[in-house]
Amino acid sequence: MRVLLLTLLDYRREPNQRIHHFVRSLGPQCRSLVVAYATASVDRRPGRLARRAVQPAVTSWTDGPVQFLEVAPIWFPRRWGRALGSLRDRLDSASLFSVLRRHLEEPVDVCVAVGPFATLAAIRLREQGVAGAVVYEDIDYEPGFAAHGQHARDRARQEAAAVRGADLVISVGWRLSALRRQQGARRQVWIPNGVEVERFRAVCPEGPRPPVLIYTGNLDRNHSGLAQLLAALPGIRKASPEVRLILVGRGQAAEEAALRRQAARLGVETLIEWAGFQPYSSVPQWLHRGGVGLAAFPPGPPREHAFPLKALEYMAAGLPVLTTAGSETASLVEQAECGLAVAHEPAALATAAGALLADADLCARLGQNGRRASQDYDWKRIMDREAEALRELLAQRPPGGVL
Repeated sequence: MRVLLLTLLDYRREPNQRIHHFVRSLGPQCRSLVVAYATASVDRRPGRLARRAVQPAVTSWTDGPVQFLEVAPIWFPRRWGRALGSLRDRLDSASLFSVLRRHLEEPVDVCVAVGPFATLAAIRLREQGVAGAVVYEDIDYEPGFAAHGQHARDRARQEAAAVRGADLVISVGWRLSALRRQQGARRQVWIPNGVEVERFRAVCPEGPRPPVLIYTGNLDRNHSGLAQLLAALPGIRKASPEVRLILVGRGQAAEEAALRRQAARLGVETLIEWAGFQPYSSVPQWLHRGGVGLAAFPPGPPREHAFPLKALEYMAAGLPVLTTAGSETASLVEQAECGLAVAHEPAALATAAGALLADADLCARLGQNGRRASQDYDWKRIMDREAEALRELLAQRPPGGVL
């Protein structure tokens, strides 16, 4: 099959995304695979920005049999983003469509589009006869990332239109699956995110764990839940005086500075190791140093719909997972019996973290449960399911017709 993978995620600068596993696993199975992705980098040489203000730029490169099209969308200043977020979304979608209409060398059997804005571009390509079937790769609840109320409403309308227009919706979470069926998806399947199980198991053998809480990922206060976790740290220290916290990742400078100031006000700055950005290949080594994995996000969209990779990585590493009750991650943790799901407030977090750190047998049992459950989420199994879903979709499509 000839496949086009379309995404606004920066393939080169955002490692360990679902798209990377798609390319590695499905690339060899495809007659041809083209990956078109947006880049956030900006060429500020004289004249380049002026051209970007009226048309997107594109750079082509190859990696073995896979062709990549790096699309620099129509540009306007970042500071306009909050006020003009809906325009930004539409320009991103239009940029992808414009580039592919001009640069795609032959029609494709199926376009797998990540998120609603890429899917809307894919639907236009289908209308032009450039793409056969359209698959909405549904990884997030996009209105939850909106800058303000009107932007959220605009995103909700576009998301619903993408759901209805796609020939197949592949949702990574149970809550997203239910929502897409309510929104009128023609076909909908659940294929979750995954984890490279053996990579983590090889580095993180079973055995006693230190009294260390560990978090991997973005340090954005609005989505990471770290502000509440820091507020809980004094209470955790009372229950477990040897506790330490490792933060692996980075956020915007202002976000990280605010977290550091909060830690200083609380008198817990000496308990924290700020590891900063680390290459993905080193994540198993960092988790080997941890005792409890943190995925305690704030409640509400988008995090209640999120199926985070970090939770699966903690599980594969044998770490019990501490997460927020009423979320997708809580459902995963409760189903696998591999951690605790509690209210997202300091007292509950302190009590739960203290209980885990104080009970080695409990941690060992939860960690073992997580290791076993993670086998079902190995990326090879997940991508085999994805490939089968695409083949079934194309088998049901009449020659030259629509689904």
